[in-house]
Amino acid sequence: MIVIALDTASRTSALVLRTDGAGTIQAERQLPGGELDRRLPGAIAGLIDGGVDAVVVLTGPGSYTGVRAGMAAALGLASARGLPLHGLGNLVAIAAAVRSGDASSFVAVADAGRGGLYVASFQPGDGGPEQVSGVRRCHAAELGPGVRAYTTTPLESLEAERLEPRVALAAAVPRALGSAPLGVAGLSAIHADPC
Repeated sequence: MIVIALDTASRTSALVLRTDGAGTIQAERQLPGGELDRRLPGAIAGLIDGGVDAVVVLTGPGSYTGVRAGMAAALGLASARGLPLHGLGNLVAIAAAVRSGDASSFVAVADAGRGGLYVASFQPGDGGPEQVSGVRRCHAAELGPGVRAYTTTPLESLEAERLEPRVALAAAVPRALGSAPLGVAGLSAIHADPC
């Protein structure tokens, strides 16, 4: 199985991967943030040689413009080629990349701009980390001391272990494929509640 996976939620960059169904990266394109409406189609086109079987897109939370551009591109590719479309939150993607076997709870965080963070709590589960809270928008001080945090973006306000964005997106592929494909009406961005 060949999958095109898109992560456009970050304010600073976007990522498009060509993977197999297990998330093994075959090719990638990294784009700077901004002008995704012009740059994203070419990046995707460069990775669809030889056929594609499914599309995975991260649905946020994150940059409104970036999430919207990524979801539109994923929906366009899936619709034009008659492919199944799978969506997954980017905090779930971060959690999927956390090393297995760790028996403690943690939070996945992403930059929300203006000093804020998008945060979701996870605990170990049989099939990988399980989300145990909704997505919240808060400040680092509201998380409390000693919280274990993981991110894919540089954060000045919180000490967090930084994972490679390509590793998180690749880890999201099998997790997203494990859920039912989305219909046109089923694709929606993830929004955050206040802490």
